[in-house]
Formats: sequence, structure tokens, C-alpha cells
Amino acid sequence: MNRLLPPALLLGALFAVQLLAAPTVLAPSSTQDKAKAPMLEPFVGDLAAARKASAEQHLPLLIHILLEGEPQNDEYRDGLLPDPAVVAHSVRMLVLIANNGDHPQRTIRQREGDKLVERSVCSAYPWYERCSDHRMGWDDAYAAFADEDGAMRCPQTVIELPTGKISWHFNTGNLPSAAEVITEIKKARKQAGPGLTRDELRRVKSLARSAQRATDGKLWGNAWREWSEVHGLIAKGQYGQQAKAALERIETAMGLELEALKAKLIPGTAAAAYAELHNLAREWATCPAEREVLLMLKRAEKNKAIKAEVARMKVEVQAEDVWLEAQELLRQGKERAGMKLMQKLLRRKFRETPAADRVRAKYPDLAKR
Repeated sequence: MNRLLPPALLLGALFAVQLLAAPTVLAPSSTQDKAKAPMLEPFVGDLAAARKASAEQHLPLLIHILLEGEPQNDEYRDGLLPDPAVVAHSVRMLVLIANNGDHPQRTIRQREGDKLVERSVCSAYPWYERCSDHRMGWDDAYAAFADEDGAMRCPQTVIELPTGKISWHFNTGNLPSAAEVITEIKKARKQAGPGLTRDELRRVKSLARSAQRATDGKLWGNAWREWSEVHGLIAKGQYGQQAKAALERIETAMGLELEALKAKLIPGTAAAAYAELHNLAREWATCPAEREVLLMLKRAEKNKAIKAEVARMKVEVQAEDVWLEAQELLRQGKERAGMKLMQKLLRRKFRETPAADRVRAKYPDLAKR
């Protein structure tokens, strides 16, 4: 068992430690390329930043704490960190390596697509470009996981859930087996549930910003669809909870809007209410409230007290739909199809509507045909 001395005694000792021979780093072989074995891609940042990313992405955090210049720690670095099975199971995890050493740089070749690219990396921890990257997590890890007397067993392996709760802490000072680490990774991933990759997180953040703007503007259909997409990508964690709460508020707001329109489906106001419902059927497409909107439209069309008023408005809103479709076709450069729809608005069914008036004003020659 290797123990880190308290900071006051450690300072001088660290300067006396001679650098060990750097491990050889080879470019991946063509066989490895074909297998597409996952590569270890550790998080770059301190422990606080890693925990924040863990919460945002809703991924468990796997922390490797390694003391420089100790044989068991070097064995952990050279054997356990690059172990293919451990790396494969760490893909849906955030991985932080905390090491307090300083090492020479080494140039390696890595295949990126069809090219071999040379990169300068830390010779001992070639997953990092600079030693400062793997040292970033050391101070926070020491503060979080050292013993009360200031001594620290190394190596240590810690798995934290996205909530910050410790799922597993191996700190005997010995090496855990790859099988032990994999077992605990599986437990943590099962407990946390699905999380987000960095690309998925960027997508979720973009969707959440757009959904919030739609929510603030009371554009309930757009807001519901975008929050629903966020919730589909991540059902747990801060974004999943935010999306769930937003969807509940939006569905409540939709229900209140429909109740207000239902009260207007009476003689004198039925036509305007019907037009609003018709617009909502389009705006709320794919939302849970869409079904209720369509039912309200059918009931209004059959309601004897407002049937005639609604029938006139139904023709008007249908004409507006034709006008919008024609405008879109013209915008796309499909003039023949667009003008055909414009001419349709001048036929008997639609000729008394505001949409037909706009056609006659904009295309007087068409009206003469």
C-alpha cells in the first residue's frame, strides 16, 4: 500500500523523485483500426469542472487518482487505464485522471480518418497533450479523498453518480482488478440511466434555449415539440427535469386556452373561435392537445346553434390554407403549381373570401380568365 505523505513532508520528496522511463507510444495498427476499438478520452479540467460536466451530461464520473513515482501507481497507469475492456465500458462515463507528476513530451502518430497525424503528448499519460492537463485534478482530488491526517492512499478509484453521490470508492492503496472496475461501472451506469455525449449535450442546450424562447412567447406548439425532444434525449438529470416541468406547464396552458375558446363557441363569437381552433390544429400538430382541438372543430361544425356561422368561417380558413400553400410554392420557384392554386381561390367555393380578394388585387389578369 502506497501512502502520500502530508503536504509539508511531501514537497521536498517530490523534487527528489527521478522521472521513470516514459512508456513507448505506438501508432495504432491497421488491425486495431479495423476493429475500431474505443480510445480512452479523459476529461480535461479540475474535479469541480468534471463534476459539473457529469451533472450536465448525466454521466457517472470515474476518477483515477495516481501518485507519481510509485510502482503500483505506474502499474495502474500502464495496465488498468488502457485496458481495452475497462476503456470500452468507460465510453458512457466521464473519466478524470488525477496525477501530480511532470513528464517529458513525446511525439506520437495517430490515425485520424485516412491520415496519420503527429501529436505532441505527455509521455506518461499520452491521453493528455500536456502534463498540466492531468495535474489539474490533483489538488481537488487530494482535498476530497485524503485521510483526515493528510495522508492519501494511492492509487484510488472513485465512481460518483451525476448527483455527486459516491457509488464506489476503492482506496486500499492496492490495485483493483479490471473486472472489479467494470462491475462497478456497470452498477453506476445502471443506477444513473442514459446520459449525453458532448455532441448530444450541445444539441440539448440548443433545443432548451429555443424551447424556452418559444415558451416565453407562448408559442405552445413549438415549445412542446422542442421540450419533448429534449426529454426524449435525456429523461433524467437537470435537463430532463427541466423539460418535464416545462411540458407539464405547457400542457396546462394549452388546456386553459382551449377552455377559453370553448366558451366562445356561441352565436356571435363562434366564427372567430373556430378560426383560432383551426390555426391551433396546425400549430399544435403532434402535441397531445391536438386531438382535443380536432374534436372541438368537429363538434362546432355539428352544433346547430352556430352551424351556419361556423360553415362560413370554415370556407374562409380553408381558403387561407390554399393561399399559404400557393405562396410557399411561388417562394420555391414553382410558379405553375402556385398560380394554379391562386386560380383555385377564384372558383365558386372560395370566391367570396378575403383570400380571393387578395388574389384579385395582386393578379388582376388572373381574375379575367
